[in-house]
Amino acid sequence: MVDPGTVAVVGVALAAVVSVALLAVERPPVNGATVVAALPWVVAAGLVDALAASGAYPSVLAPVVRLPTVLAATFVVAVLVWMPLQQLATLRDFDSGSGRYLAAAGMGAAVVLLVTLLVRVGLGGRALLWLSAGPLLAAVVAAAAYVALGFLDPTTLATTRWVGYLVVFGFVLSGTVTAVAVDVYGQVGGRATATLVVLARDLPVASASVGWPAVALGALVGCGVAALVARAVRTDAVAGHVLAVAATAVTVAPGVAGLLATVLR
Repeated sequence: MVDPGTVAVVGVALAAVVSVALLAVERPPVNGATVVAALPWVVAAGLVDALAASGAYPSVLAPVVRLPTVLAATFVVAVLVWMPLQQLATLRDFDSGSGRYLAAAGMGAAVVLLVTLLVRVGLGGRALLWLSAGPLLAAVVAAAAYVALGFLDPTTLATTRWVGYLVVFGFVLSGTVTAVAVDVYGQVGGRATATLVVLARDLPVASASVGWPAVALGALVGCGVAALVARAVRTDAVAGHVLAVAATAVTVAPGVAGLLATVLR
């Protein structure tokens, strides 16, 4: 007998392929605003994973609502929402390339999911502190790193603007979540985190912190990826912005899910 979870994953994969084909036919504008508008949807994917970890969904749906499959499922839902919104923008003589409708829909989904999660599991004072401070710290460090990158490579900053910043932010957020888990909550996490901890123990700052060097590593890697995205945008704007969405998705969604799993445990 075929496992229902496997069937669900295959269904999501087929739906994602159909969604890509639909985008190829409709050819909606894909630009910097689209990348920014995709961010709330990426956050929503991380929240769905966190809800799945809390047992909010039936076990048969577990393969679909956990990372990385939930990213594909969220992509399908976002496309199904985006296409009618494109038509609505056209009917209202509104700039369909602004991404405002797509961002608003994703933000609404993210807020509903966050409220549902907090009502389900509760939130203590310490959890609230790091749930707020973690992303804020990542945003500040990412901004500093991105500005520094602008001095070294102003072309990247001029080409990508907010898109490049989001790419850097995603990697810094991953490092920040690792630091909070290791240094604040004493959790090692997965194999990648354990490897970072082993490497960090040999650094001169190991006596003060083992996890926080991951933030600096995230900033360095993020700046490098942002430079690659900028080069891709200059070569092919659509492909470059799609690459930026992918880079943001694979860092921000696990970052959100990881932070929630750490502070709500």
